[in-house]
Amino acid sequence: QGYKQLAPHIVVSITPGPFGLLGLAMAKLHRAQFITAFHTDFEHLARIYFNPFSRRLANGYLRTANRILCKSSRTVLINNTNLHKEVTILGASGTEIMGTPLQPAFLEKPIKPVPTSIRRICFAGRLAVEKNVDLILDAARSLNNIEFVIGGDGPLRRQLEATAQGLKNVRFTGWLSRTDLIDLLDSSSLLLLPSKLETFGSVALEAMARGRPALVSANAGIHDWPQLKGGLYSLQPGEDVATAIGKLVPLTHQEWQEKAILCRSAAEQLNNETIGQWANLLAKYAAPTKTHKG
Repeated sequence: QGYKQLAPHIVVSITPGPFGLLGLAMAKLHRAQFITAFHTDFEHLARIYFNPFSRRLANGYLRTANRILCKSSRTVLINNTNLHKEVTILGASGTEIMGTPLQPAFLEKPIKPVPTSIRRICFAGRLAVEKNVDLILDAARSLNNIEFVIGGDGPLRRQLEATAQGLKNVRFTGWLSRTDLIDLLDSSSLLLLPSKLETFGSVALEAMARGRPALVSANAGIHDWPQLKGGLYSLQPGEDVATAIGKLVPLTHQEWQEKAILCRSAAEQLNNETIGQWANLLAKYAAPTKTHKG
C-alpha cells in the first residue's frame, strides 16, 4: 500500500538481506529502475564470526543474494575503490563510488573549540570483534594520563567492561543517541577507530564534521577519499595504538586548531559533493515520466 502511494521511479536497495531482495521484486513488479548499494563486505564479516560450516552457509546465501542484486541493478554504489573488483565479479554492469551524506545535526549544531591538548580520546560504534576495541584498552593501560571514552553497545560490551576493570581512565557510555554522539565528539580531542574491517568508517566523517581529527585503521575505505586525507591519521597494520597516539601528543594547540578547521571544511565539502552526486545519479537513472493522452 505504501509503495503504491509513493510510486517511486527508482528503488535503492542497501542490504543483501530479505528487504533488499523485496526491494528488487517490488521494482520489477512496478517497472521501476533498480539500484543496489554494496557498502559492507558481509562475507568478510562472516569469516570473522562463524565456524567453517556456518560460514559456508552464510557466505553461500550472501553471495547468491549479492549476485542477484548486482546483476539486476542499473549501477552498483560502492564507498571505496577496493569493492569495484568484487561487485564486478558478482555481475555489476557498472559502479559509482558514492560518499556518505551526514545527518544535518552534525553540521548545524555550533562547533565547540578543540581542546588545547589530547586529554580525551573517544570511540563510537558497535562493540564487536571487528572493531578491535581491545586495542583501545591496551592503549589506555600505557597512556593513563589520557581518558578513553567508549561509546556504543554490542555483544562484547560485558567482556570489554570486565577487561577494563581497574583502568580509571576508561569509561563506557552504552548506546548513544545522535545528540549524545555529537556531545561525545565535541568533548574529545580525537576519534579512534582501530577496526579490522571498515568499508568506509562513517563515524570518522562525523567526527571531522565536528572539527575533530580521527585516527583510523589504514584498511578503512574513508582513506580512499582525497578530500578527507588532511583530517585523518592512519593506523598501520600491526602498529601499536599507544605509539600512534604518542606521535600526536606533541602537536601544539595552534596545530590542533588548524587541523580542526581543516577537518570541518573537508567534511562539509564531501557532504555537499555527495548530495550533489546523489541528485545527479537519481536524475540519470530515473525512469522517464509516463505521459497519458487526454
